[in-house]
Formats: sequence, C-alpha cells, structure tokens
Amino acid sequence: MPKKTLDEIWQLEDPVVLIGELAAYIAEKCQYGEDLSVLSEPERIFYTTQILEEEVNNGGFGQFFFNSSGDLANKVVH
Repeated sequence: MPKKTLDEIWQLEDPVVLIGELAAYIAEKCQYGEDLSVLSEPERIFYTTQILEEEVNNGGFGQFFFNSSGDLANKVVH
C-alpha cells in the first residue's frame, strides 16, 4: 500500500486515523527516533509525546523508562 503524503494525512477527517498516520509519517521521517535532528521542533514534540503515550498505554511509565524509549525522557520533559 502506498504511503500517504503529508498533505493527504492532513485531509483525513477521523482524528484517530489522522494521529496514527501522522505518527507513522514522523516516525519514518526520523528513522524511528534514530535521527531526531531531521524533525522540526513541533515534529519532535509530537514524536516524543506520542512515544510516551504509546508506552504508557502499553504498560505504564515503567514500560516507557524500561524500553529504549526511555532514552527520550529528557526530551519529553522539555
């Protein structure tokens, strides 16, 4: 399935689908957190808070800090 462009993502009406597609787009853009320097400040904020939310929803704050996503802790606080 072809990936959506950013313009196509912003046209989505269902907010849950929009957030999911935007999260996937940004995650791929930064190589799933390997290169956050390619993201704008709003994209970094979105990415880090999205990762935090996903981990907390999956297993709580312990899950966030235990997994490699905990490496983003200082960016989430910022």
